[in-house]
Amino acid sequence: MASSSASEAGGAGFPPVALIEGAEATLCEAALAELRERILGDGPRDFNEDRFDLAAAGADASRVLAAARTHPVMAPGRLVYVRGLADRKAARFLEQDLPAYLEDPSPTTCLVLELAKADRRLKWVKQVIAAGERIDCSGPRRPAELRAWVEQRLKSVGLRAERGAAAALVELVGADVDQLALEVEKLCCTPGSRRRWAPTTCPRSRGSFARSRFTN
Repeated sequence: MASSSASEAGGAGFPPVALIEGAEATLCEAALAELRERILGDGPRDFNEDRFDLAAAGADASRVLAAARTHPVMAPGRLVYVRGLADRKAARFLEQDLPAYLEDPSPTTCLVLELAKADRRLKWVKQVIAAGERIDCSGPRRPAELRAWVEQRLKSVGLRAERGAAAALVELVGADVDQLALEVEKLCCTPGSRRRWAPTTCPRSRGSFARSRFTN
């Protein structure tokens, strides 16, 4: 993930608005988790995080800005997460409500917008990037980058792949980061798993990874 930041709200340690851009759910969720840590700190999530999907039936965009104007409770800031921005029902919010809000955003709220692909020619996108932070969640695509990502993912959950194991998983699954993350999760749930993982053979199906051999 790559991040570009223009400003932070009053020195609070987080921007008034952030755009998470990417189609890989695993990477977007990781970016959101990092932002949550910066915004809420040790504060209670239940009182300080609101989530909205503007593509959902009955979605009311006015509630987004009402939540953004609400003060945090026992936390440094509030997180207001918005998705469904590609839906036509979000047009008014993006073209009118959001630009007006960003003229005077709440200093204690980070408005987090998630979109698979943003058109940087649009006025609201330019304004968001100028006022806050853009997080690029496009996933790795080259084989070497994918292998390194799998190895890091295994390491983050306490497993280490033996030589060739990450390459075998990438060869099987391909460049789908979300599916790769799912396969790593399956390995973590394998009974008797330890610290080092090596497939007994190059698997022909994803299920065989769940039966792969773990060693010390």
